[in-house]
Amino acid sequence: MTEITKSLCLRDYFPVRPLGVDSDCSWVRPPPLPPPPPPPIPIHLASEQGRRRSSCCFRRILFVPCLGALVMESRRMTCFYDRYHSLKYNKVDRQAILSIYRLTKRPNLSSEGIVGESFIVRTNCFSVHLESLDDQTIYEYDVCVTPEVGINRAVIRELVKQQKDSGLGGRLPAYDGRKRLYTSGPLPFDSHTFHVLLDSIEDGPEDSRHLRVRDFVVTLKFAAKISLQILRKFRGGKQNCESQAALRALDVVLQELPTARYTQFAGSFYSPNLGECRQLCKVLESWRGFHQKIQATPMGLQLNIDVSSSVFIKPVPVVDYVAQLLNEDILLDRPLCSTEFLKIKVALEGLKVQIIDNLFETYHVQDLVHEAASFPVNFSIQYPSLPCLKVSHFGETILLPLEVCKIAEGQRHQKQLNAKHMAAFLQVARQPPNERDYNILQTLHQNKYQEDPHAKEFGIKIEEELVLIKSRILPAPWLKFHESGEKTEFLPQLGIWNMTHKKMVNGGRVKSWACVNFCWTVREYAARNFCYDLGFMCRESGMVFSVKPVLPVVIAKPGCIESALRTLHDDVMDILRPQGRKLDLLIVILPNNNGSLYGDVKRICETDIGLISQCCLAKHVLKTNKWYLASVALKINAKMGGRNTVLVDALAMRLPHVRDTPTIVFGAHVTHPHPGKANSSSIAAVVASQDWPEVTKYAGLISEQACHQESIQGLFKIQDDPERGTTTSGMIKSVAIHVCLLTTMMRILMIQLQTYGLGTKRPRYYHVLWDENKFLAGSFQELTNYLCYTSATCTQSISVVAPVHYARLLSSRARCYTKPRAIGDSTSHTSLPSEEDSSAASETASLPAIKDNLKRAMFFC
Repeated sequence: MTEITKSLCLRDYFPVRPLGVDSDCSWVRPPPLPPPPPPPIPIHLASEQGRRRSSCCFRRILFVPCLGALVMESRRMTCFYDRYHSLKYNKVDRQAILSIYRLTKRPNLSSEGIVGESFIVRTNCFSVHLESLDDQTIYEYDVCVTPEVGINRAVIRELVKQQKDSGLGGRLPAYDGRKRLYTSGPLPFDSHTFHVLLDSIEDGPEDSRHLRVRDFVVTLKFAAKISLQILRKFRGGKQNCESQAALRALDVVLQELPTARYTQFAGSFYSPNLGECRQLCKVLESWRGFHQKIQATPMGLQLNIDVSSSVFIKPVPVVDYVAQLLNEDILLDRPLCSTEFLKIKVALEGLKVQIIDNLFETYHVQDLVHEAASFPVNFSIQYPSLPCLKVSHFGETILLPLEVCKIAEGQRHQKQLNAKHMAAFLQVARQPPNERDYNILQTLHQNKYQEDPHAKEFGIKIEEELVLIKSRILPAPWLKFHESGEKTEFLPQLGIWNMTHKKMVNGGRVKSWACVNFCWTVREYAARNFCYDLGFMCRESGMVFSVKPVLPVVIAKPGCIESALRTLHDDVMDILRPQGRKLDLLIVILPNNNGSLYGDVKRICETDIGLISQCCLAKHVLKTNKWYLASVALKINAKMGGRNTVLVDALAMRLPHVRDTPTIVFGAHVTHPHPGKANSSSIAAVVASQDWPEVTKYAGLISEQACHQESIQGLFKIQDDPERGTTTSGMIKSVAIHVCLLTTMMRILMIQLQTYGLGTKRPRYYHVLWDENKFLAGSFQELTNYLCYTSATCTQSISVVAPVHYARLLSSRARCYTKPRAIGDSTSHTSLPSEEDSSAASETASLPAIKDNLKRAMFFC
């Protein structure tokens, strides 16, 4: 099994968008063009397992890779290779290239996909040209800066200023900020040590302008030559070490300019001057930013640029920041309670602050303590009951009163936003296609790459026009519903359908149910009426749903959630156990701002009791509409083992390429902890289809992973047992193949001139892991398209294939399975509440096991 390609860009391939999907990309219809050349060659996403060692009866297994999460959801896009690249080599050379880059075997050229309407799309990529590509070599040097105090860039910048024309031989190097430095030619030494004296750093960070350490030692040592000729051979194939090193070097060169100008965070650059700076509240504001990356494509090098927005803390007094956290109506002239203290402590840890009358000194907050201040300040203390900030400065620990400090400028807000601030931020971050197109071009012009001295040094030239590529619109598949409805088959239009005049193709059964209400604003009669309306909608949609609950609606306090759920379950089972029955469904009504309550419900029901639950927010209970009820009914049916709809072609054994061959479809996803929770673990989930030929029901497994690691650990294991011989285990069982998954976070979009929904949608990328099924281009595209219409959680096509979508839901649900903190609830006012919100989980302990009776159910929908 080859490892997965870690970096692919939009320009590596041509996109395909299915007909009837509310637009994810930016599309523009061009004037009539001459007949296009034959379609390009596809890459494949499938894996056929060895039949001999598999213990199951299925002959084919498709493995769908997990995808990198994006801030804004996106639609599907399949990937193609350039025909010219595959034809310009003879057979022997082509096989050698495939061997070198370990690519999957390409399909027969005569079998390319021809379904759909062809048209042109614009991309957020710009062509990059290198002067003297055949002869140019980049030289890499190792860098060691002593002492290491976190200002290496400022030290190297001063070194270049002092030594460029002498010690560096006239070269203008590019530095990655850590251990690598690149030059366009050789330096006059293989290894050399420089002494750098920093008199002042006017353009450096605030915390480096008055350092006590002024004398630095910089050692440069030759490491390697990087030939750019490898990029000419690359052409969108799998990156090897040489091509990755060349692309990394070019990225470092082009990042020199924005690094010196803007605030950098997670590979993106932000500034209040890059666009309109919007105020979200008194202490938070939104900055515009961009991300750039050099990528090799079949049409040459491309610079991929994407714009984004992020939340930054305004340089306000710390007291004002605290007042905003405490909702501004709480007086600060009294001692803080434990919950308030913990909330402020979590918010301030890691921030940089300054003393109001001395903005040249910057301090890093380590903790919040109830101790007397240890640093003399000329400031009148108005709130002596407030705690002090424990800060570090030049290795010393200092205690500063809250009200003498202010937040240092240019710090990103890394905590979770509450619902109000999140709504305001989304209004700012959403950009219609024409605005996003304009902002990308403005970013390119504002950066002035043609005047960048580093780009000139390395001979990099960037065109200023967006690249155009060909694409095709795939038709939507026919959907099958129950024969008792007025409509038994339906062709989605614009990727959307509804359940009007239709019934679920296989309705689930809910013969026993109960309801518990944790919201004091929802009266008993309102909860009772809501449950009646929901049951009626389920029956109208094709389910068997009992009219009466086992017990009347139970009202409970949020603070007693565990005892309330256990008591309710015990009372219900006292009634059902003599009848040989069990509780099928628990309806839970939650407050709109429920904090960790949702996660607690799911953890107790799914890991302690073994009960399927459906949570509903109070606002939906009090103001019910049939569209919401229909959506909840779809989820309940899936949880109960029913099917909402199936593909007509699946029932007729006409799925692309698969046909009548029994097949299992796997999906995988890794979810990472939220910002500010570094002690949490990542969680991986793998799901597998359980029904053939419908391919609509999935069961899954979860596993705790190393923090922020994209590879899934324990996905498959082979063990030698002295008694049983070689055995297989892991998250994928009875599958005779070793698979290592890597996800890739792609910053790719496609500019459109029309507006569909909110913001600009992005295409979804699919990567090839391995293909032994001999997929053809057209069948691979159609199968990917079909699977995006099989989600049980909605009545529209989704951005990713259903198994990956389910794996994402399951991994997010597992985040709820860890118990909240013992002191207070630090997330009750900072998390964004929703019915399926898993963001309230706290630091991850060992994941508890899901109850056996739920493992084969789609409880995570």
